[in-house]
Amino acid sequence: MSWFPEWSWIIRAGIVIGVVQSVSRIRRIRRQYPDHRLARFFDWPIDDTGRPTRVYWLEGVTQADVENALYGYTDRRWGWLCRPAVRRALVIANPVSWALTLYGATDLPLNLGFADLALSWWALIPIPLWLAVRRSVRLIADAPAELLDERLVAVRDRTYVGSYRVLAFGLGLVAWFVVIANDAIDLSADALDTQLDLLTASAFAAIWAVPALPSVVLAWTMRDENPAGDD
Repeated sequence: MSWFPEWSWIIRAGIVIGVVQSVSRIRRIRRQYPDHRLARFFDWPIDDTGRPTRVYWLEGVTQADVENALYGYTDRRWGWLCRPAVRRALVIANPVSWALTLYGATDLPLNLGFADLALSWWALIPIPLWLAVRRSVRLIADAPAELLDERLVAVRDRTYVGSYRVLAFGLGLVAWFVVIANDAIDLSADALDTQLDLLTASAFAAIWAVPALPSVVLAWTMRDENPAGDD
């Protein structure tokens, strides 16, 4: 029995399209590149020498990504994200998306919730916004120290101090709310289900909020479109 019978034809069509695109991509890579074909197939970043670039797994960046962002090599594609007005908009949009993730776990109108999950369509919004705010600050908040000069390392470190303060303040508010609302908690079955859904949505929002926070703080304080290009 199919788990999703109403979606079966879409799944099959997606598989066929994926196979056709993969075969076409393999043929193109075989014609154009004599080496590192597997890395190119999976879009692994390639440096100027034609070799796969170094990956910093803990920071979630590659050497090529950071250098291209810092020195403006990807500005044609992502430069518009570095404008101060866009950065400020992303600073506002990220917390709003976290709040909408929590809103989706409620039974209120327009919650856009899934039938059997605590999450909703709203829970998908923080992901692209997190990626966008990282790009807007040229990956400085996530870059390892060895790829930054001393001035940018200092900027990054100040950002993490500010992020820690914001996080500590937010956790303090949550703890205060739990203490204040403890006597008013409804222990009925329906209420417990709602509270469990909110807890699940909160955990999911935190997955994106915590790593995004340094970039959000830096986006709010950064004035220049490209601080790495300043003398």
